[in-house]
Amino acid sequence: MTKEEELIKDTEQLKQLISQVDNSGISAWIAGDLLKTVKIKEGYKSKFKNF
Repeated sequence: MTKEEELIKDTEQLKQLISQVDNSGISAWIAGDLLKTVKIKEGYKSKFKNF
């Protein structure tokens, strides 16, 4: 899977998490973990200079 494909997949997961936000904090934890993964893998660099 290319970095761009991974970024698209992670972005879609984030969109789904945001749409099902709850008060338990679990969605926020998972979203934060996904954002960390995107930053570490630098998948955003194909379209953006920085995170």
